[in-house]
Amino acid sequence: MTALTAVGLCAAVGALAALVFFFVGRSVALGRMRGLGSRLARLEKSASRTAMDRLQMIRRMGGVVYLDGLVFSSDKTVERLFGAGLRNGARANWDKALSDWTNARKEARGSEAVALDFLCGCCHMLRGRKAEARAALSAALKLAVKLKDRAGMASCRFALGNLANSEKRYRAAHSHFAASARLWKVLDDPQEETGSLVRLAEVMEKLGQDRQALEYRRQALQLLEKAGDAVGAAAQYGAIGEILAAQGDMDGARAAHEDGLHLARQAGDRLAETERLAAIGDIHLTQGSPKRALDVLERALRGFREAHKFSGEVRVLCKLAAAHRQMGEQDVALEHYERSLKLARRLGDRALQARSLEGMASGCAACGTYHRASALLHEAVELDRAVKDEVGLCNHLVSLGTALLEQREFEKSERCLNEALEIARRNGDTRTEMLGILELARGLRGQGRSAETLDLLEKCRAHARGLGDSETLARVHSEIGLNHLAAKNQERAVSELRAAVELRHKAGSIRELGHDLVNLGVALEAGADPGSGMRSIEDGLRRLHSTGVKADETWALCVLAAANRRRGDPHLARQNLARALGLSRQGGDVLQEALCLCDLGRLCAAERDPKQARSYLEQAARVYSRLGAEDKARDVVRELNRLPHSGTGVQFLDE
Repeated sequence: MTALTAVGLCAAVGALAALVFFFVGRSVALGRMRGLGSRLARLEKSASRTAMDRLQMIRRMGGVVYLDGLVFSSDKTVERLFGAGLRNGARANWDKALSDWTNARKEARGSEAVALDFLCGCCHMLRGRKAEARAALSAALKLAVKLKDRAGMASCRFALGNLANSEKRYRAAHSHFAASARLWKVLDDPQEETGSLVRLAEVMEKLGQDRQALEYRRQALQLLEKAGDAVGAAAQYGAIGEILAAQGDMDGARAAHEDGLHLARQAGDRLAETERLAAIGDIHLTQGSPKRALDVLERALRGFREAHKFSGEVRVLCKLAAAHRQMGEQDVALEHYERSLKLARRLGDRALQARSLEGMASGCAACGTYHRASALLHEAVELDRAVKDEVGLCNHLVSLGTALLEQREFEKSERCLNEALEIARRNGDTRTEMLGILELARGLRGQGRSAETLDLLEKCRAHARGLGDSETLARVHSEIGLNHLAAKNQERAVSELRAAVELRHKAGSIRELGHDLVNLGVALEAGADPGSGMRSIEDGLRRLHSTGVKADETWALCVLAAANRRRGDPHLARQNLARALGLSRQGGDVLQEALCLCDLGRLCAAERDPKQARSYLEQAARVYSRLGAEDKARDVVRELNRLPHSGTGVQFLDE
């Protein structure tokens, strides 16, 4: 932080100037004064740097330190008490430092009084006394405004912004950070202006205002690049990449992370390089390219291990697990999740434990073991509550609500999702709120509550449009389309699903695009254009096949088989279902295996092949029993009992 005016120093220079002019000529005097001023300036800079070093805790916690001329105060009492507070601050004795600076404040005048009020406010902040901190910093700001002390005003505004941010008063934080950024710009202090812009961006992200956050990040990036700060610029490229990814612009996000990677390598910052590699791997994963993701994430894992950054290692292990799961390698995925959980527990990091549990739960959900997924997510939720991590709690409640939906436990799911929505709204987390709404809408659709569902989705659509969030907007279009499809309103379904497909094309999201193309094909085929419908389903299937995600390809093959049956081609339908069954078994997707067996059994029954139908349905019943899905197992048994008895195979009795 800049030490701007040294009252005692200026007085000394003025007195010496008069003496020099008296004893020597003007030209000689000017030369000597310049030399003397330069030496005194170096002395002040050195003294201020020493003071700053002793107040590193304030710098880290508050982001700024404002001393003005305290290091060379002309008032001996103020100078003595300031020095005593400085020594206590260096030892983290903040209450003693507060006492010293409070006493110094009684004697101080002008900008020194501003600086002492500021330091007292920082002491209260460090001791967790937020009301007292706000009062002291507000008093400092009021006096700084009166004195037209811009540096004091900028520092107080920044500290008040941090205080408001810690209290989740994001609108107030935005006001303070914006004011401090403007003041630092006027003062031509790019380092402090950059700090204010970064905080502004963080606040905008919490408010869900991604466009404005992106603009602040880019302004900060420009200042960092101008200053030659490659490491800082790499971090901003990373933050820009995160925002673009959240908006659904995966190609733009990857380009930003790659720019950051280049700068990190240029600066020789191995850890920054590793962070960017992890982010790039995550984007490949999101875009449905698990093989590319694996290569990049393995390099990131080595980087975190070399740097002994175990938290980063846990995060990457979870991403590696997700990549293997996408490739249908469920056993390898589970092994990575278990390693990440074990390491997180060894670190004692409950937040990372919750993250690993969530990953294990998603793996269980992918295999159809939703009861196990729910149990893992319940544990994650309790960990979030224990550490008061509202962000994690909100996300895990959404995941838990989703798992409960799959078990058709609608009331429990609604409770989880409504709690998540309440937390998201309280924290101004619009993005998670929209995700919660999407899952809640899906649950309401499952209960046939179409009017409520569409009302929720329209609100979500308005939010997504306002934020420019194309990824969420695509999901909203897709979900609305599926609602209209369920209501047999094919025309509206086609319109919404086409809008979703268009957005997916722009974002380059191969996996999501494949899903939407298949659903669009179903809507077209059910309407007046069955030929286009089949082409759309087949196009979606090809895209899902290219991702290597067996579960998605299996689902698309089942949809295609249903379309084959409707078009009067049971032989082709059976071929596609057999392919789907083989893929589900390769990927260890037990739930999808049961669904394929049921479809094959029904197809064989319709084709008057009861022996083969019985074989498939008996296998499906056993799979459901192993999964603990007794309701579904009983439904299959009822179907078996409606088949003509052949005198062979297992006989079931309907209860």
